[in-house]
Amino acid sequence: MKVLHVSETLKGGIETYLSELIPLQTKKGYEVNLISQKNNIRGIRQYNFKNRGRLTNLVSLLILSLFFIIRERPDVVHIHSSFAGVIRPFVYLAKRLFFIKMRIIYCSHGWPFTISPNQAINFTYKVIERFLSFFCDCIICISSDEANQAIKLGINSNKLSVIHNGVSDSKAISDNSEENENILKLLFVGRFDRQKGIDVLLEAFEKSKRSDIQLNLVGDFVVSNSSLLKDGYKLNKKIKWYGWLDRNDIENIYYESTATVVSSRWEGFGLVAIESLRAGTPIICSAVGGLLDICQHGINGYQFNLSVDELTKVIDSLDKHALNIMGNAARQTYLSNFTAEKMFQKTDILYHPEPTFDLSSADASGTDLRS
Repeated sequence: MKVLHVSETLKGGIETYLSELIPLQTKKGYEVNLISQKNNIRGIRQYNFKNRGRLTNLVSLLILSLFFIIRERPDVVHIHSSFAGVIRPFVYLAKRLFFIKMRIIYCSHGWPFTISPNQAINFTYKVIERFLSFFCDCIICISSDEANQAIKLGINSNKLSVIHNGVSDSKAISDNSEENENILKLLFVGRFDRQKGIDVLLEAFEKSKRSDIQLNLVGDFVVSNSSLLKDGYKLNKKIKWYGWLDRNDIENIYYESTATVVSSRWEGFGLVAIESLRAGTPIICSAVGGLLDICQHGINGYQFNLSVDELTKVIDSLDKHALNIMGNAARQTYLSNFTAEKMFQKTDILYHPEPTFDLSSADASGTDLRS
């Protein structure tokens, strides 16, 4: 099978997604191709273009994609992100004009109309996404919430399939034998920006009455002139700021943590949450978006309605023994629902012609939503 992945750029969730999916596709013997800006994925044919601005990038993406499709006649074109998704009508037209038997798969990796507080912008995105939905065979939704948003928008539910992101298992090993067993270590991993709710977490931590909790922060500000973290650090010495770390170091910190806090205001999926589950570390998540599929309240962690007061209540009520028990459930949740292999298997079904699905089986486990 010949597969073409199309993405403007590889960063964040899309980079993680493809770095997990593509090796499993090549392992199965697929001929995998990628059109994007320069990237570090090896072992595949790549067609890169330079970043010269969004409009020029879109034109480059379109020209390279059409050239490849007409010449190579792939079996599957898998388009990633709402920006790259704009080329769908042209890909569909090429499929029809040149009688190419290929499936067009699209994944927005998070609907753009759920992000902006500007309702006019969101309405525009909704109109565009609904129109473009006619020009593909299948739309992968990375969470049940994303699928529900698509159905409310009027997108044909027969085109929707819920497939959660997955990550490979970790080989990280941690030794906590010398650590203070009375200290609860809370972990935050991600950008320090409004979406990730770092401000809510810092305020809740400051407001908490607990003296036996340490907050470890992995990440940094998108803009360098913010003083939020520096102010928070002065107010409470039990905050440790690591900055950005490489993948192996982050995996070790997951293992060493008592729980991971994901305080996002919105989240299409939440890779940090499943990376924490993989390490057997419970999660404390805001009840938004894809996090609702990942966090089972009272089983593998806790959900809270996003506010400083609500998060403070959760922090003040934490019990280390209960969290240790939840750690086993957290690990099992990862193995059952969020491995890279499971993501690959579900995606692979969509790559083949005329798959059949049961609409009634759609649930938070990541099953398919098509019928």
